[in-house]
Amino acid sequence: MATRIASVIGGPVWYRGQSDSRWELRPAVMRSERMQGHEPNRCIHFMNRARVRHQTCPDSNDLPGWLFLMQHYGLHTRLLDWTETPLVALYFALADSQSEAASVFVLSPHKLNGIHGNTEGILLPHHPNAKKLISPAFKNAEPIPEVAAILPPEMDFRMLLQRSVFTVHGDRTPLDSRPDHEQFLARMLIPRKNQAMIKAQLKVLGIDRAYLFPDLANLAESLNEGTGGSH
Repeated sequence: MATRIASVIGGPVWYRGQSDSRWELRPAVMRSERMQGHEPNRCIHFMNRARVRHQTCPDSNDLPGWLFLMQHYGLHTRLLDWTETPLVALYFALADSQSEAASVFVLSPHKLNGIHGNTEGILLPHHPNAKKLISPAFKNAEPIPEVAAILPPEMDFRMLLQRSVFTVHGDRTPLDSRPDHEQFLARMLIPRKNQAMIKAQLKVLGIDRAYLFPDLANLAESLNEGTGGSH
């Protein structure tokens, strides 16, 4: 495993934690053909109804900005969340894990983009190759058999703390099932027997829900978990 991870590392490395090792690396909207078919309709409805609920919506022509906002607030999109920090990925892998093994994936975004024809490193949202994959989310279009690693703007404090970055996917092929995935992707398994110990270590390091989701509700939840509700 150490050799596989070393072969992926080359420049920046991104991480993603998943609480069940059986899950594929596939964005939420790509998990079924039905969900993908409704993607443009959901995105347009979100745009039409968001402004009265959110004061700082993107400009109407800023489709990447809208897609980031949708992902941020839980709409199923073609974006897959990653982080630049391995401890954050570990937290998300173990926070709700009930499976025999959790996973932390390690991604080389530069190698991913290079293999898929993006030779300029990590893409900014308005790069033509990024927009090519983002714009079909808002209109009916044929799937594009490509993936790109993109660097989003920091929209709020939570994205800053979580060091959020994304891959954007043009079709339903899981990232870990692509024929070339071993050139840019590796995975670490975390057996169930080790999960409680690692979660306790993350807590000592200050990586908990109150830190990653900085609002009062999550602060209270984190304190309740840490003290058992005692005075």
